[in-house]
Amino acid sequence: MAVRSEDVSLSRTSRYELEGRTTSFACIVTRDDMGEDSKYHIIWSLGTSEISNSTSDLLHVTLHRNMSGAVLVCQVFSPSFNFKKATWTLDVMYPPNGVTLDVNSTHSCESDSMCSADVTVGRYYRFTCNASGSNPASNITWLINTKGRWGTTQREIPADRSRCRQAETDTDWDTSSHINLQILLEDRHGSVACRVMFLDASTVFREIVMTLQVVEPVEEPRNRPKVPLPENPELAKWVMVACIPTAAIITACVIGMVIARKLKHQSAPRQPRPQADATPPSSPKEGESHVSEDEGLYQELPVIHDQQTERSSPDQNTPLYHTTIN
Repeated sequence: MAVRSEDVSLSRTSRYELEGRTTSFACIVTRDDMGEDSKYHIIWSLGTSEISNSTSDLLHVTLHRNMSGAVLVCQVFSPSFNFKKATWTLDVMYPPNGVTLDVNSTHSCESDSMCSADVTVGRYYRFTCNASGSNPASNITWLINTKGRWGTTQREIPADRSRCRQAETDTDWDTSSHINLQILLEDRHGSVACRVMFLDASTVFREIVMTLQVVEPVEEPRNRPKVPLPENPELAKWVMVACIPTAAIITACVIGMVIARKLKHQSAPRQPRPQADATPPSSPKEGESHVSEDEGLYQELPVIHDQQTERSSPDQNTPLYHTTIN
């Protein structure tokens, strides 16, 4: 920025103040009473250091980035006036010290050499371009290159988001830009280009091209039922939270029912086994069976041939038998 006094002005004659380039400045005396033969000399200083002392009103100096913010001063001494000066604050411009292009924050490229990415048709990918350490901030442009039957076509697409921020300790600017791109079949043998512009919109500083290795998605069997999954990660998380406890409760209920049924079966009282009557049959003879009538239905009981024990009776001629069921 130039500051002029009433009689002296300081201006830059070069278009830019570029790092490493020679930049020219002019210190001009504007007094009307100064003739062509008027003698004066100019002292040039940068900050507190004197860099030139001559009669020339032009200064050629090579700039560096650490000169940004320094004040250039031209002091004019003449017999017509005692002392006049003008100042100029330097703002040295320099390109970014690094440019990167990455996809989904996993694969990054710093140059075109071996820069490629495997992508699948139908999916979305985020491409991010970063240009760091420049003054002023860089401009980033996105280009899509597609190879077709009639050759390669190139189209420019706007960024989904771009931001610039300046470091607190120096004049460096960091620029970041990204796009969300859905891969189509027409992108086969195509590429994505990140073009970094410096100084103005017509000066290309660096361009990184990422080749797309496009593959088609694997198709699932047609007879296999497809379960729709929520696309929102937060929704998927809540679905899992709701379904897992429900499934656990159902499983616990089924196990509890099975255990309860087993316990009920084990605790049920057993039916008593039929005991044989100790009184010997009165009329049937040995070898015959008992026949009973129950509502018109006849049931034949098996003849008991288990252990028989002879007991004495008052009538010695009539034996008594006692039947024991094992």
